[in-house]
Parts: sequence; C-alpha cells; structure tokens
Amino acid sequence: MLAALTIFAIFKWRNYPERVAASCLAYASCHFLYTVVYLLSGKPGSEWVLWNAGEEAARLSGSLVLLASFLASVRYLKFDRKRIKTAQLFGAGGLFLSVGYVLNAKVTNGLWVQDVLSSFAALACCFSFISMLSTVRKDSLQATLAATIPWLVLFIGMADLLGLYEIVSLQAWATYQNYQGLIVYRASSLFFNPNWYGAWLILAAVLLTYSYEEKAAPRSLVLLGMVFVGAGLFLSGSRAALSIAVVASLILVALKDAAGRRQILTCGFFCALGFGLVFLPTLMSHQITAVDRSLYPLAARWTSFHMEMASLAQPFVTGSTVSDISPEFAISFHGRFLGAIRDNGFLATFDNGGPFSVIGLAFFWIMWAVVLGRNIRRKTPTHVVYACAIFVAFTLWTVVARTLQVFPMWFFGSIIVAATLAATNASHATDSKRLEGSQ
Repeated sequence: MLAALTIFAIFKWRNYPERVAASCLAYASCHFLYTVVYLLSGKPGSEWVLWNAGEEAARLSGSLVLLASFLASVRYLKFDRKRIKTAQLFGAGGLFLSVGYVLNAKVTNGLWVQDVLSSFAALACCFSFISMLSTVRKDSLQATLAATIPWLVLFIGMADLLGLYEIVSLQAWATYQNYQGLIVYRASSLFFNPNWYGAWLILAAVLLTYSYEEKAAPRSLVLLGMVFVGAGLFLSGSRAALSIAVVASLILVALKDAAGRRQILTCGFFCALGFGLVFLPTLMSHQITAVDRSLYPLAARWTSFHMEMASLAQPFVTGSTVSDISPEFAISFHGRFLGAIRDNGFLATFDNGGPFSVIGLAFFWIMWAVVLGRNIRRKTPTHVVYACAIFVAFTLWTVVARTLQVFPMWFFGSIIVAATLAATNASHATDSKRLEGSQ
C-alpha cells in the first residue's frame, strides 16, 4: 500500500520535481514500516530480523517505486553542454565500476549481485534526480518545505515514541553485553537498524536547520523537531551518527557569517537539549524503576563515547594497527564476521570490484567536491553551505556504513546527493523554469 501511494504521488506530481523527490524520500523513510507490526507482536528480536531479511514484498515494492521514479525523470533529461559534462563523468565512473565488477565477478554470490546492482542503481537514481531537481525554483522549494516540515516533526516524534517503547519493553533486536555486564538495548524504531535511524536523523536535522534559517516553517515547530532529533539520537545509541552530526555542524558554523552561526547554534542547542532530557535523568536515577534500568545501559554506552573516539586516533599516535581500535569502529574496516564484506562503503566497493571500481566511485565523489568547491565564495549562498555539510556527512557515513549497497539507504542518499548537486547550479534560484504546460 505504501508503494502504491508513492507511485500515485509520483505520477500525480510529475510536473513538480520537488514533490516527487519528497514522495520518494518519504517512501525510503517508511520502507521498514511493516516491521512495526512484528515489533509490537512481542516476538523475539532475532525472529524479527530473520523475518525481515526474507520479506520479498518489501523488495518488490521498492523496485516498483524505483521504476516509477525513473519513468517520471525521463521527460527531464536534457543534454545541454553542462548536462553532457555531468553525463560524461557519470559514464566514466560507471565504466570503471563495470570493469572492476567484471574482473571480480562472483555471480553465484547473491550478496555480490545485490551490491553491484545497488551501486549502479544508486548512480542512475542520482543522475535522474539531478535532471529533475535542476528545474526547481527556490520559491517552489520553500513552499514544499513549508508543507513538509510539520509532517516531518510529527514523524520524528512518532519514531522516538516507538523507539522508547522498543527499549522499555526490551523488544529491541540490536542488543549486546557491555564491559559492565549490562545488556544494552538500542532502538531501531521505524528504520529496522539503529544506525539507519541515526543516519536518517542527521539528514532530518540538516533539513530542519535549513528551514529554520530560511524561515520556511514556524521556528518554534522546527526547534521542537530538533528536540525530537536529539532524543532520537540517544535512543538509537548511534555514536557514529552523533560524531558525524557534530562534524557537519562545524562545517556549517565555519562557512556561515555571525548571524547564520547564531541560528545554527540555536538549533544545535535544542538538539542537545533533547538528548540531555533523556540522558541525564536516566543516568542519575537508574536504580529507581524498571524503566530506568532498561535505559541506563544505553546511557552508560554514551558515557564511554569519548573513549571510543580516542581509540580512533590510537593507530596514528602509537603506531598500532586498526585491530587495536574499538571493535565497534573496527567493524567498518574488518567486517562483522570472518570473511564478510566490510561495513565501510568504499572498502565494500573494493571487495566487490577491486581498484577499478574504487576509481569509478572516485569519479563521482570528485565531481561532487568540484561542483561544491566552485560554488564556495566569500559570501557563500545558504544552499551551498548546507550542500557542503551534507557532502561531509554522507562521505563520513559511507566510511562507516555501506550507503551505496543497502536499500533504502542508497535510494535516500542518492536523492539527497542529487538535491545538493542541483541546488549548486547557478541558475537554481533565478532562471529555472518548469516544463511547458505545467501549472
């Protein structure tokens, strides 16, 4: 049903690219919504994971949404000089990817086939949405944001409530025993995976902060959304997400003027407030109720965050190997299991396609960096500043997760990347026009 609604929205709003993109982002955000039914059933989390892994209906629905989005983008493909250069870079990257995958073919390995198809689909999706979103006027974007932000805030609040229930009821599947012997429960909420929950919250925070600065929605509502984001980050237990959020915030602060910095810091303060409202009471009163005892191990996880971060610098300071850093971060470099593909998106590409495929991926990343670099001026436009923050956040997230190989993460990410590339087009705010006949 979710896929059917999304496809209907895509074709109904085919003359409004920003609405098509919003519909696809909403679908990617709600892709795992069906798992909530299983979560509320009270069955063990391990069964939940196995059940989800074999859910063919969700995969089929995702394929149909992708097909609909590609069909909707065909009419926007125009090969002017600027677009031809973009197509050439995407083509060169795709060629190197192809060579690498052919030389390292493992067609009998289902995961390899899935990863390869996902990588190509992510690049194709990114290119098609660049074509669509390059036609969007700034006033249309503002109107779409104004309509979207209230629903986004409501969605984050619902996700937080579900995440809280997941931990308090001890239904979370993402659990482990820490060094104190405590069982830590991490919320996945509506996203099936705690880290995907955290990654989604980062991008939601960037969107909310942009809306706050541009006054695209009531500021009190945006700040409430930032409180929800902070609470959600705590419940997810995703320390990588928090680290990336901090780095992205520093990028925003570094590139903005004094007035812009105050607005960004205001949003950051309310995000920290949301985090603290859950973290501090839990940490101080963990022996009073069962609710506190279920949340306290998660709070204890956050108290060791600084040690985890310090472990990242250990190989550079002491000359030790990557194996000596925190196991949770080392997973990105070694894989979760012996012989498994690593969580690092760049290393996963190397595992699947060797050096040629990494070169192909580099074409895409270099193009993105060059486009952003050319648009940075002494007085950097707001949309370019936020595009830089998303560039850094997405790059760092690819270091710790397979953002180009796992659906719907790559679908969500490719649309966000396309939006930043389209937004940095010089004609974005002034000269762009809709297709003839659209109203």
